[in-house]
Amino acid sequence: MLKRILRIEPPYLAAIIFVIGVNYPGTLSPYSKGGDFHINYFNLLLHFGYLNSFFNQGWLNPVFWTLAIEFQFYLLMGLIYPLINSKKKYIQVLILISLLISTYLIKASGLIFHFLPYFILGIILFYRKTKQWPAVLCTFAELLIITLMWYTFSRVEFFATIFTWLILLFLKSSKKDLFTWLGKISYSFYLIHVPVGGKIINFSVNFIESSGFRIAVIFFALFTSLFLSYIFYRLIELPAINLSHLIIKKNKSNLNG
Repeated sequence: MLKRILRIEPPYLAAIIFVIGVNYPGTLSPYSKGGDFHINYFNLLLHFGYLNSFFNQGWLNPVFWTLAIEFQFYLLMGLIYPLINSKKKYIQVLILISLLISTYLIKASGLIFHFLPYFILGIILFYRKTKQWPAVLCTFAELLIITLMWYTFSRVEFFATIFTWLILLFLKSSKKDLFTWLGKISYSFYLIHVPVGGKIINFSVNFIESSGFRIAVIFFALFTSLFLSYIFYRLIELPAINLSHLIIKKNKSNLNG
């Protein structure tokens, strides 16, 4: 849990500052579509505990809500990891079935339970990759989860999940290919692509009406987001990763010493 906090939190906090910094000058433009810039300090405070959804408060960045779900996932894994990592397959199966049942029994908004099938599919993939489960059992479980997801989530959510799962299932990448590079900056891209790419696209609609040029703007927004994500990764995320490794290594040395 400590490693996760040290790894994820500094870029997240930096992204909050980044979003505020981008939104403020954006509202000064005569082409701004929004209202005057102001900070809701209660809303801002809720971001630090991922609590916005529980108080019906919006997020500074609309993608931040998924971090709240991820944070709950880490808390949940901290509680049930001994069962997930059990050497007895029937315990692993029972805990996954229990998690799956909770998806349909617990309907509270803002909690992780609705999204557990995504994580269960990932856990099964982990079992497959680490050969903890035989291929037949993995395939049966994956088909079951995929079928349930078809009836549970929207088509966009379903196909996005399956596309990602298939990439992780079949892709064998080297240490220096494009996918590895994209994977490295993916968290930074996730944090800033909306305030960067979204601002570029929204600003462009004031001047561009041609569909061809609008497509070009989308690509420009994408590559600009990737470029700035790489800078964000190098300046903020990578130092946070190195710091987390250093602290964890030091703690292990102290325990062993």
